[in-house]
Amino acid sequence: MKIPLALVSILLFSIFSCSGDNQNKLEKKLANENSPILLFFMKSDTSKASKNLKSFSISGEYSHIGVLVKKSNSYLIYQVHPDYISGENFITNVTIDEYLLSEKENLENFSIWELKSLNTEKFISELESISNQKIKFDWNIDLTTDDYLYCSEYIYKILLKTDPIFRLKPKTILTPRLLSYTKKDSLKYIPVDFILQYKGCQLFYDSSN
Repeated sequence: MKIPLALVSILLFSIFSCSGDNQNKLEKKLANENSPILLFFMKSDTSKASKNLKSFSISGEYSHIGVLVKKSNSYLIYQVHPDYISGENFITNVTIDEYLLSEKENLENFSIWELKSLNTEKFISELESISNQKIKFDWNIDLTTDDYLYCSEYIYKILLKTDPIFRLKPKTILTPRLLSYTKKDSLKYIPVDFILQYKGCQLFYDSSN
């Protein structure tokens, strides 16, 4: 699938409740013709898994990150996400409206960010390349695999291919709560809110305001 260069955004999601008013405010902001082409999103929900993942984040607030792509009058969210029903795990893309609707029962809050220091064209090129590959969700949380990725690893590796300046030292975490998945006592991990460490990362929208 080809992603138009002039139509991309990345968004971040935080941790509170997304009310109808908040969604309307977001829709109006995204509908602005001057809205950023590229944004990041992170979110958190009320699930037990989300609670565990938040404890591994830098801020203690986030459990998932994805990429928002602007296409015509809507935004698509690109993410590596496990499918607990089918067992198939891959890169998915849905509109932001569909995403918020599907997360309505469990979503706590979300926030959206822009990374101004990013070479947008190069990032889009790398995004196209990796998103056309057969990627599965990385339950082992292993940074050495490129065909098995978790959500923040997916975006981090695209950023690294865009510019080595985005290289970060992975966080070492103890994993007794994830031992059944990782089979390891500790691991190197890219926190879901790693992007907040970069210069030029600016808040675009916060559903709690």
